[in-house]
Amino acid sequence: MKTVYSVTELTTRIKDLLEENFRRVWVEGEINNFKHHSSGHMYFSLQDEKSSIRAVIYRTTAQRIGFLPKNGMKVVAMGNIGVYPPRGEYQLIVGYIEPEGLGAKQLAFEELKKELEKKGYFEHKKPIPPFPKKIIVVTSPTGAAVRDIVNIISRRARGVELYIYPVQVQGETAKYEIIQALSKINTGFIDADVVILSRGGGSWEDLWTFNEREIAEAIHACRYPLISAIGHEIDFTIADFVADLRAPTPSAAAELVVKNRFELLEKIDLIRDSIKNNALKMFEMRKREYDLTWGEKNILRFVSSLQDRMRKVDDLEEKIIREINIVYERKREKLKGLKEKLCALNPASILRRGYSITYDESGRIIKTVKSIIPESTLKTQLQDGVVKSRVEKIFLQ
Repeated sequence: MKTVYSVTELTTRIKDLLEENFRRVWVEGEINNFKHHSSGHMYFSLQDEKSSIRAVIYRTTAQRIGFLPKNGMKVVAMGNIGVYPPRGEYQLIVGYIEPEGLGAKQLAFEELKKELEKKGYFEHKKPIPPFPKKIIVVTSPTGAAVRDIVNIISRRARGVELYIYPVQVQGETAKYEIIQALSKINTGFIDADVVILSRGGGSWEDLWTFNEREIAEAIHACRYPLISAIGHEIDFTIADFVADLRAPTPSAAAELVVKNRFELLEKIDLIRDSIKNNALKMFEMRKREYDLTWGEKNILRFVSSLQDRMRKVDDLEEKIIREINIVYERKREKLKGLKEKLCALNPASILRRGYSITYDESGRIIKTVKSIIPESTLKTQLQDGVVKSRVEKIFLQ
């Protein structure tokens, strides 16, 4: 016996089947026939070269998407398949939509984040030493980030050895330079207490280098505690999750890694006051006990002993401050000398005096003509740019 459905029954069965099996599907395509209704709902079609599907963004979702869709715009949308019974049409009910490219990268970001979290890359954070003596900053040598870090560390702490490891932080070579830097640091070529990986603010695309899997693995393998200081406070990258500590900005990283001398003195004052307050509380408690048992003579002895101890606390405070000042002056002079040496050895200073640096195709510095291969390509770094040349002939001295 054949089964005969009414139109409504058949439509209802199709609706249930589609809506049950196509939930949270991702679709990419080009917007066409876009209409922003006075109700706040958005109606359009998503199409590619061969097919088209109707789509709707309801008002509550449209208020959150952050951009206005337009005809011809390529997008990535996520939603549920629904059926509109009066017309017997199926459509994509959009819950999330982004311009194509950004959406793909966002998906890649979330997938890598989930994978690394399962592997435990976000756990077992190495503690940041409270008073580091040697700090390595991996960043662009010409950006504002490195200037902020150097200025803050030199102002807040004396006697800290600061090394700048120059790398590109944006572009095709950035990932490889950062990985090479962290790999070399990991070999211990410079003994360090903490490493700062930093760059200034930028767009999502500008910061994408720090969402690469290889960068995350290099950070996770770093033997030293590593602070990430990427972009601005609202920016989050995979590097931030893997690092031992995330700083919202490069300046904040510098403030986190070194303690201010005046803050230490303030803490000494707080400790001193705490000792005095605790001593006074103890005195009051003991005084009541002596009033009941030993009398006025023993109270006076206790007061005298307490006063001696309070005097010792004051003497100890003065001694600590004197020693801090001595160490401060000694380290300041040492840092001054190191700063002068650093300025003299700064590659940029050498280039400004007329010198240049030549690299082979693999990026290694050419120190002798014996390492040059005829017909190879060389890059020469000058003060204001790079010259690319090909070797025709080699002359030995």
